[in-house]
Amino acid sequence: MRKKYNYRKLRPREYSYINRFLDDIHRAAVFYEATFVNKKVTFYTAKTSITVIASVTNFMHLCGVSYLRGSKNFFLSAKYRKIDLDKVLIKKDGTTFQKLQVLSAFPELISGNVRLTGRGRFLVLDYDYALRTSRQLLALTLINQSAKAIPQSLLNLHKKMFEKGASVVRIESQDFNSDQITVLFEEQSK
Repeated sequence: MRKKYNYRKLRPREYSYINRFLDDIHRAAVFYEATFVNKKVTFYTAKTSITVIASVTNFMHLCGVSYLRGSKNFFLSAKYRKIDLDKVLIKKDGTTFQKLQVLSAFPELISGNVRLTGRGRFLVLDYDYALRTSRQLLALTLINQSAKAIPQSLLNLHKKMFEKGASVVRIESQDFNSDQITVLFEEQSK
């Protein structure tokens, strides 16, 4: 449950700062929808796999904001470049801008530069799995819910230690509507 008192309105000088990230938010929303929404995305390592199922309502939290019109409307507003900044609340702990700084690298999670970690704790956040970039840039933490993993948080790993994890060797996506499976990444044999 999202507690509104952990968020606050933007201060006047923060409007121009968050404005710099609106294109990144838009591109991330388009990528998120094309890659994760209405799909099962499975990440395979040499020894294990994890299937991620995401909805449009997860996206707002990954950006570190609360939107007074709701999470689905935040996603749609981001996708169509119509975010009303007067309806945006940012986290009081300062992590909103940390998340937004790495949002442009979100597509790296569907590449050969991704690693899968197991259960862990990052600062005060407990998670069941994390997908992280090979270079210490960002991580998408996941929580296990009814035999599937759902996005929990997007972390900026700059200057922070994070578990290395295992290299992802294959990523595939299965469309909920057509059951069509698409390989998004596969490590080439050496």
